[in-house]
Amino acid sequence: MFNIFNLLMKKEKEGKEDNNYFVLKKEFENNECIICLDNMIINDHINMLECGHMYHNKCISEWFAVKKECPICYK
Repeated sequence: MFNIFNLLMKKEKEGKEDNNYFVLKKEFENNECIICLDNMIINDHINMLECGHMYHNKCISEWFAVKKECPICYK
């Protein structure tokens, strides 16, 4: 069974910044960030929403400044 958390490593909070992201540790299929259309590659900072969709942390942070919903499922 595929477990997405085998691909990710939680980033610890450093200082006062809110680093609420994961660091990608393994390549996977269908790894395109739907916001910037670039592939997510090893060591990228990734944010997974409650709905399960994943984006580059920077991309989804900028998206949330405009809209507070997932760009794919609108949850």
